[in-house]
Order: sequence, then C-alpha cells, then structure tokens
Amino acid sequence: MNNIELTVIIPCFNEEGNIPQICSRVNHIILKNKNIKFILVDNGSKDLTYKALIDNTKSIPKNNVLILKVIENKGYGYGIIQGLNKANSKFLGWTHADLQTDLNDILVGFKKIKNYHRDFLIKGRRIKRSFFGKILSLGMEIIVKLIIGEKLADINAQPKIFTQNIYKKIKKHAPNDFSLDLFILLLCKKNNIPIYSFDVVFHKRKYGVAKGGGNFFSTIKIIVRTIKFIYKIKTD
Repeated sequence: MNNIELTVIIPCFNEEGNIPQICSRVNHIILKNKNIKFILVDNGSKDLTYKALIDNTKSIPKNNVLILKVIENKGYGYGIIQGLNKANSKFLGWTHADLQTDLNDILVGFKKIKNYHRDFLIKGRRIKRSFFGKILSLGMEIIVKLIIGEKLADINAQPKIFTQNIYKKIKKHAPNDFSLDLFILLLCKKNNIPIYSFDVVFHKRKYGVAKGGGNFFSTIKIIVRTIKFIYKIKTD
C-alpha cells in the first residue's frame, strides 16, 4: 500500500562528492517519516554521480526512494520536472543537492503542510547568508517588483513544497533552467495561491562547485537570464 504524502525531488548534477551525505540524510528523514519519498535525479552528470546514487541508496526502503537518470543535462529546472513527472503524491517539492540548505528542513515544511486545506506553497527563507548573497536576493526582489509588480522574497530559497494541483498548473510551461523557482512563485501570485515561508540556515558548500551563482561571473549570467525570463513572462 502506498502511503506516500510528499515526494521531494533532488536534482544532482556532478555532485559525486555530496552523494553519500545526501543519501545518509535522506535515509535519516525516511526513518522519521515513512510518508516521504525522494526522487534523486542524476541530471546529466559527467562524473560518478549516478553510480554513487546507486551505491548509497541500497539500504533505503525502495518505496521511499527512486533514482532517475537524465542522459543529457538540459538545465536545473529540466531535472526537477523529470522527477516531478514521476510523482503522484498529494504534496510535491524540491530542494538542492549542494546541502547548503539542510535536508531536515523538509521535515519542518512537511509538518506545516498539515495546517492547510487548499492550494499553497511553502518555501524556505535563508538566514545567516553572506553579505553578497543578501544583496543578490534583494536585487532580484527589486527587479521582479519593478518589472512584474509582484513582491517576492528570497526567490531561490529551498525547500519548496506545494500541492499536486499547483504542479498541474505549471508543468506545461515550466522553464528548464534556474528560472523555475521564480516561475512557480509568480504563478502562485497570479492565481492568488498563498506563499508561506519559514527560516532555514544557509550553509557553506563542502563538496563540488556551485552550479548557479557560485562566483561573480556566473551570478551575472543568472541575473541577465532571469531578467530576460521576467520580460518574457510579462509580454506573454
């Protein structure tokens, strides 16, 4: 019998070094709540991420974990969407594989979803961030407010947990890149779907390199790409 209430997608791109810790924490969460399932997506990795996922999930109950391999990396959002397409639970979510946001925050979010009986989205709100990180988030909030007219706080914070019905609204037009976080928040705003936030501690990455705003130049690229996406949404 399938009692899974929440399915969480974790897209992993060249995260070989983080996989043992990810799987250990996934197992720890499942031991606390067997109604949570994880879909671990090897999102077109060039290293041994897939092998590490296979090797480190052998002791996790099969009903609570699924490993999905994407052959070609088409973007962060694409990997998440491939995972969400395999989920059929009442609640869905995603978070990052870099462990900068503690996977245990999923348990916090899961407890909160019990309080709501309509469509909604719960997300993290990062604390203890670097000065640069705070400025980046504030800058993105200002840009979105100026162009779209919507106020959104800490757009890329994880985890994000939402109802299956919200996914049905976004799946057809969901972007393949890092704009997915912004896209789902804007969709909620457009449809008057409540967005709730809770504090999560933001940690330093221990293994691997950041796939998003890991340095100044990659951050600028993401900002430019996001601005283009915002204008595209506005003109659609």
